[in-house]
Amino acid sequence: MVDIWDPSNYSLAPGVEASESIFNTVASGVEAVGDFLFGGTPAEAAVAGASVNTTSATNKTFVRMPLPSNALTCSTGTGVSFYAPPGFNVSNIAANGASNGLMGAGAAVGQGGYYDFQRLQVGSTMQFYPDYTPVANVAVGAYVQGTGAPQWMASLISNTYAFFKSSNGPTAQQAQFRNLGFSLAAGKDTYSCHP
Repeated sequence: MVDIWDPSNYSLAPGVEASESIFNTVASGVEAVGDFLFGGTPAEAAVAGASVNTTSATNKTFVRMPLPSNALTCSTGTGVSFYAPPGFNVSNIAANGASNGLMGAGAAVGQGGYYDFQRLQVGSTMQFYPDYTPVANVAVGAYVQGTGAPQWMASLISNTYAFFKSSNGPTAQQAQFRNLGFSLAAGKDTYSCHP
């Protein structure tokens, strides 16, 4: 069985040019990643201007994407800035954590989860948005805070997950934005986002 999160199963496509991605908010108020304008296949992505590489061993494609033109710029009361997709809402993420608990964390904030804003799986193509890495980590903190777990547990869970699943392992940036998400969800900091 191929681990789709093992970076050795993918090759990066440098210098990607892509059309705008669309992020929709579903009726329940929980953000979900919407369809990509390419239509979803590597061939259609190439026609739209993206460079794609496919590894022969797994026939999977990993495309490094630019910041979408509809990205929001968010800033906090403590002066931290990050990009987010339209519809980003810390309260909705925390509410999802409250509803689904720690058992739902993988589907929500794990790699490929619906709050993993940095990754979008389209068919056999994994589109990676590095500019959304901070907001994906904000989502981890907000979700775990919503479950009622203490902040140290968010760190323990996230660092352990990153150790085993991330090519970078746990990093200071992950911790900074995860802790920020926890604080935002707890009402200890504020944020605003604008186009």
